[in-house]
Amino acid sequence: MEGEAGIKNDRDKFEKAPTVEVSPDLSDKFTIFERWLRENGTKTRKLELRDYGNEVRGCHATSEIVEDETIIEVPLKCLITVEMGKDTDIGRAIIDANLELDAPKHIFLMLYMLIDRHNPHSFFKPYYDILPPTLSNMPIFWSPEELKYLQGSYMLKQIEERNHAIAADYQSICNVVPSFNSICSLDEFKWALENNIETDGCCPNEVPVLVELKNSDPLYDAKCTYYRRDFMVPYRRIRVCVSDNENTKLLLAMLRLIESDKEDLEILLSCSGSSMYRSIRDADIAISLKNELRMLQSLVRLIDEHLRQYPTTFEEDVHRLQHGNVPLFSNERNALIQVKGEKEVLLFFRDFANTGAIGLKLRDLSEFDEFLNQVRVSKHTLIFQYCRGTVGRLLHEEIRRGDYRASHRNIDLSKPT
Repeated sequence: MEGEAGIKNDRDKFEKAPTVEVSPDLSDKFTIFERWLRENGTKTRKLELRDYGNEVRGCHATSEIVEDETIIEVPLKCLITVEMGKDTDIGRAIIDANLELDAPKHIFLMLYMLIDRHNPHSFFKPYYDILPPTLSNMPIFWSPEELKYLQGSYMLKQIEERNHAIAADYQSICNVVPSFNSICSLDEFKWALENNIETDGCCPNEVPVLVELKNSDPLYDAKCTYYRRDFMVPYRRIRVCVSDNENTKLLLAMLRLIESDKEDLEILLSCSGSSMYRSIRDADIAISLKNELRMLQSLVRLIDEHLRQYPTTFEEDVHRLQHGNVPLFSNERNALIQVKGEKEVLLFFRDFANTGAIGLKLRDLSEFDEFLNQVRVSKHTLIFQYCRGTVGRLLHEEIRRGDYRASHRNIDLSKPT
């Protein structure tokens, strides 16, 4: 969601949320925490904390924020840092043991917190007191029944892998410091890690799409040789969203390689020393009209395969969100928003592929101009840009070659003119 409409809808979501009666205890803790921040030099202009139930909290602006305005300043003494965790006895033991941990930075942060929270006179006690007690709205804590809300999503695999990684890190620390299990249980370890997690920089609506070279392909070895100039294993799970970013380009490039015939592959390999097709990353430039058409058809099959994993359609998800009375901020609603967003991305790429294929099948430039005008007004701007650029170039090249062949078809080269 972009622009003013997106901002309004985001605000409306909170304004329309049912009023949650905050317990006096939590309200007092918020007040104490805000006072602790101010007394220790934190400046929080125009900000307030709100609670929406189900351990969902928000930091809200109390008035309009102007461009380049500083809205919060936090002194270093109010921050828990990685170095503070490293400086604990357990932190030093982990460093001395040279443990290979899945998320070392986060672990050192939460180590300090797990140890220090047992001190009733801790400087950070006002912060510890406002932390959600269970984090039941985080997917790694969901019950098997709640995880079914995500059926079809690769998030289920990611949740499983994260739980395994956290358990492995916990056991590794216990092996080095046997007393660690008396400081926190595995569930408390998970709780502390999730309280210290930070964004991975990925768009929430990205969909991990698995693309792999098929070893049944007669050209498999040659394609692997080309592919391994950038990557080792002959497959990648590419996180794509509605964007003309590097991941989208890599997805199309891999599919072009997968759908390459012998002639296409010769073009790739013969140009490998030039600036055009040195490696798979350079195959974001379309190879030929026929290859591009096969690539788009392959993309449709790939997208449809992903969509079949979900038990509901995008339209059904939209209807449930609008009319299904699914409680705001509930795990069910959050999961529904997640899978709906994934399907929206997948449907974009199916429309992208189907529209591009229509354009590639045209053989008349006037028809293409009419097609392009329709795409301009009815499709996403990225689809229009692809059709105007890649499809248009390939179509012009194909028509020029056809005209050239037609003009030379009946020439007798043995009779000079």
